[in-house]
Amino acid sequence: MTEHVELAYARTVTGAQGRNVEGGVSFYNKPTDVRNLYVAMTRGTAMNEAFIVTSGEQTAVDVFAQSIATDWIDLPAHARRAELRDERPHCPGLLDGREFRELLEQRYEIVSTIEHAEKTLQRLPGERQQAERAKATDEKAITDRAAAYGAAEDVLANYDRPLHRRKHATEITAARLDTERLPSGVKAAENELSVAGSKLDGLRQEQVQAKADLRRRPDLETKIDEIDDRLDHDLRIRTRITRLEPPDTIVNTIGDRPAPGPAAPQWDTAAGRLAQHQAAFEITDGVGRLPRALERNAYIESRADVQDLILPLVQPPPARRLRIESGGIEL
Repeated sequence: MTEHVELAYARTVTGAQGRNVEGGVSFYNKPTDVRNLYVAMTRGTAMNEAFIVTSGEQTAVDVFAQSIATDWIDLPAHARRAELRDERPHCPGLLDGREFRELLEQRYEIVSTIEHAEKTLQRLPGERQQAERAKATDEKAITDRAAAYGAAEDVLANYDRPLHRRKHATEITAARLDTERLPSGVKAAENELSVAGSKLDGLRQEQVQAKADLRRRPDLETKIDEIDDRLDHDLRIRTRITRLEPPDTIVNTIGDRPAPGPAAPQWDTAAGRLAQHQAAFEITDGVGRLPRALERNAYIESRADVQDLILPLVQPPPARRLRIESGGIEL
């Protein structure tokens, strides 16, 4: 260099940022990172050269490759925390998994409340009629058994005495049996009457609660609309993300996105909804555990919804049929 250069000036990489020259020469006597390396090696329009000091068994190529793979920029605290927890970075507009699950559970509870109130008012007339018939039957049984007990006591008072017992022995025996068994029969009927009365009270309370819930229906449906708006907004963003960068958890479940055509939008919808389901219930792969018998909750509703969307995407192709003709078998 001394043979060709009498006077020259050098500047730091930071100072050279934004400048363009015909040829760029950079010198490195210690480790650097990809950001400094990129700036230095992109200043020259015709030529860029790097001179690197090496030590030990490292070559200049080794140091250069290591610098490309190094990024010294500091991460924000929330990004570093996500990195340590192996969490996916949060995208603006997306609901947090916990918040998303709470919205699903709120929606499920509201819908269940309305459906339960409607079903209650539908079944109450028949159950109330049945309970009223049972109450009337029990009241009649008490009246009849009490009357029979009184008649038995009259028989004993009139005939269970000297000079009358022999002539009315059959009546006396039957009356004694009635006085022994009828009190327990009356007690049993009274217990059944109490049960029927409690049943009617419970039905009246159910009716009051159901009517109160349905009076709140406009407010409840407004709340459902608000939740749906937030869920739909999240779905649009999540669908776009999964379409552009399909996560392994999605691809492993429903396969790769089809080529542009009628099947592609169907895949997009299923992928976005599956991504919502996985985020809400912390599912790392697939659609989650199978439901238990008679289990109903927000998870089961969400899982069934996702299953319906992805089922056409994962169904096996139809089996080939054999057609037998007179000339033989044709595949």
